[in-house]
Amino acid sequence: MSATAAHWTELLRSDNPRRAMALVSARELREAVLEVGDVATRWALHVGDELAAQVGGEIPQIGEVSAASTTVRGAMQSSVLGMLIAIRVGEVRGDSMTEEARDSVRVSVESGIPLGTMLNGIRRGHALLVERLMQECRALASPSEQSSQFSLISQLCFDYVGRLADGLTILYQDEQQRWLKDPRAERSALVARILDGENPDGTQAASILRYEIRYRHHLSICVWHDTDRASLDQELESIAVQFLRVHQASQTLITRQPDSSVLAWGNSPTPLTYPPTEQSQPPQGVRVAVGTPGRGLTGFRRTAYDAMEARAIVKRLPGYANTPTAMYTDVSLTGLLSKDAQRARRFVDSELGTLAVNEDHNRRLLETLAAYLDSHSPKTVARQLFIARNTVAYRLRKAEELLGRPITTRQPELRAAILLARAFHDSTEPHAPGP
Repeated sequence: MSATAAHWTELLRSDNPRRAMALVSARELREAVLEVGDVATRWALHVGDELAAQVGGEIPQIGEVSAASTTVRGAMQSSVLGMLIAIRVGEVRGDSMTEEARDSVRVSVESGIPLGTMLNGIRRGHALLVERLMQECRALASPSEQSSQFSLISQLCFDYVGRLADGLTILYQDEQQRWLKDPRAERSALVARILDGENPDGTQAASILRYEIRYRHHLSICVWHDTDRASLDQELESIAVQFLRVHQASQTLITRQPDSSVLAWGNSPTPLTYPPTEQSQPPQGVRVAVGTPGRGLTGFRRTAYDAMEARAIVKRLPGYANTPTAMYTDVSLTGLLSKDAQRARRFVDSELGTLAVNEDHNRRLLETLAAYLDSHSPKTVARQLFIARNTVAYRLRKAEELLGRPITTRQPELRAAILLARAFHDSTEPHAPGP
């Protein structure tokens, strides 16, 4: 099959005006631009992202691990580019083993994704790619070319996936053996068993973890990056250690999680500094969830459970989007109240009425009302919010009007509704000043 029969690939266009972030190597990108052109290359990057998202949605073990999601995106971008080039030249070049494919193996092994699941994801992704390529070919190629091009696409994709699956299987087995010999694997496995309830021998655990659990005070944190970047493990580990050192930790234990976050502990013979101070705030773009301090094996588990739960809460609720450091003690009640999000939203609407609408004016009224319910002192509220007492009085009157009842009634329900409304509101929206 001659390369001239594949000119329809030059007509590929993406409807997405945003330029996709290339997760393939610069060399691979240059080669694609030379073979199929810049516009078709951009189309391939977008399609790679779309197919990776679809595979992640269909295979939760891949989609729920952000490091795996990122490497699958890179691998799918690479596959789409590779298939376009193969169609242009009429054959599959090499063994299909790109750097992106190799990265996906490493992440799969370290994240505990089985080989079968990884291969299923690859086969599903390429099946979706064949469908997409045939769809585009039907729309762009001349009718006389379509039959031969359909056969070519099927043949090349079968060849491409076969070579890729063979190479990845061998690489996965080698990588798995390497990982099993890595001290991090033994530490991660022991930590997982402890969190699942195992009570290990204290001396042996301390030797493996290089961290003393017995008779120590512990503080656990989760650290993650706001964006989906799997290449920041060492940076996050460094931030975790620095955070815990500020809290007077004498030893630290760092574990990398399958979702690319870091779960870490710090210990001390005496209680650690708590709560977090301004000195321990993470850099921009990095977020920290802090557990409740505890002592001994029970405290080691509990502080980690709390840190992981705090992270889940702030990731789930948009009102915490601008919270760089979240303590479990600050978000646990909101998390409990919002477990059933649909019922919680109905409760907010019922209690607050029009005040529940996410608008600047309502946000100011709720802020003032919450401060008043904490202190029952307009003077204290004015000082706390840096506004005039007359403004406090106006906002409280307006809140009562919108509620349709005195703010002195149903105060527990009112406080809970305000707490939930703030959690459900998108804190990234700009707020305009006003009375």
